[in-house]
Amino acid sequence: MTFYIDSANIEDVSKAISFGWVKGVTTNPLLLARESTAVEEVLDKIKQLNGPVFYQLMAKTVQDMLVEVHAIREILADQLVVKILPTIEGYRFCSAYSDDYSCCLTALFSVSQVAAAQQAGARYIAIYYNRAQKNLGDATGLIEAAAQILKGSHTEIVAASIKSAHEASQVLLAGAHHVAAPLNVLTEMVDHDLSIKAINNFYENGVGL
Repeated sequence: MTFYIDSANIEDVSKAISFGWVKGVTTNPLLLARESTAVEEVLDKIKQLNGPVFYQLMAKTVQDMLVEVHAIREILADQLVVKILPTIEGYRFCSAYSDDYSCCLTALFSVSQVAAAQQAGARYIAIYYNRAQKNLGDATGLIEAAAQILKGSHTEIVAASIKSAHEASQVLLAGAHHVAAPLNVLTEMVDHDLSIKAINNFYENGVGL
């Protein structure tokens, strides 16, 4: 199990990694577009924090994807995980180059997509949980079905589009192997009203050395 921060903001990424239990970073073109710094500089800074870094390809053909991934690997080296959109060309790239690159088919919303990704050699598949819940109505069932399909294979589920600590708990119970969430959700995950009360009680009424 790995928790990733879903962000391209170096301050948020640094803070999340400092927690000690967040071990990597997932990015996408929209997150990178929010930053005022050039993509190369953003990725280079994120790389310094160690851990896997998911980068999503923008190229649309296998040939252009290969050019882009070579350029990105120059920056991220062995930390690179290649996120690929579930297009015909995306599946082709994964099938052809999954032995060379750790690939993640992303934005999957059906069991058939998950099965195709596994057969194409994907190391990871990413399911947008909150978006699936809003549009399909049973995102937990989708995670459970994906976990069943992938059981015994080398392909693992990254649950993304997580909007709350409750959703993070739901996807883990449903069988997701990893969670990618923004800083506010990761922070919320280690908070609980009862824990806060217990902490305050210890500090206010307890003694120590």
